[in-house]
Amino acid sequence: MLLVGGNSFHCQRRKLVNRPCKEAGPTQAPDTDTSGAPYCEYVRGNWTACDSDTQRSTRMDQLVKGDPANCQRFKQFNKRCKKACKYTLDDWSDCDPVTDKRSRVKRLTGGDPTACGQEMTISRPCRDKHGVERCFYGNWGEFGPCTNGVSTKVRPMLQGGVECERKAVITKACEK
Repeated sequence: MLLVGGNSFHCQRRKLVNRPCKEAGPTQAPDTDTSGAPYCEYVRGNWTACDSDTQRSTRMDQLVKGDPANCQRFKQFNKRCKKACKYTLDDWSDCDPVTDKRSRVKRLTGGDPTACGQEMTISRPCRDKHGVERCFYGNWGEFGPCTNGVSTKVRPMLQGGVECERKAVITKACEK
């Protein structure tokens, strides 16, 4: 095991763990897995192009090993399409005292300009339904250098109290 968090002065960086081997159990039938379920092996198909109406892509996998009486001949998988439009975000405006809203603009930086909006304005209320000030942040910075096995990135807090500060920092384990 390798230490990924904590203080390396107080914790061992590496620890060796030994475990005895499990006894070999009875041999399973070749057409079942270890749980007794039918063994079915499929060859992965290709994903279709993104359907513009459903924003979904489909893949059909075909049975290559296993009893067709116990296995589906084809398995279908669906997933949401990746977003084709890429945007940059401007900073949030100040809270408008008349509308009690903040806004910022999304500007297209990648993707088809005819399919994607060139520019969009996003507005959010300055307060939640209980009248408490919402958290608003600027854009994320980059991860900083690796220090004591941790790298950090931050974003400026534009509005909100102490409870918002924890959402303004992300840390991840790293190696020097």
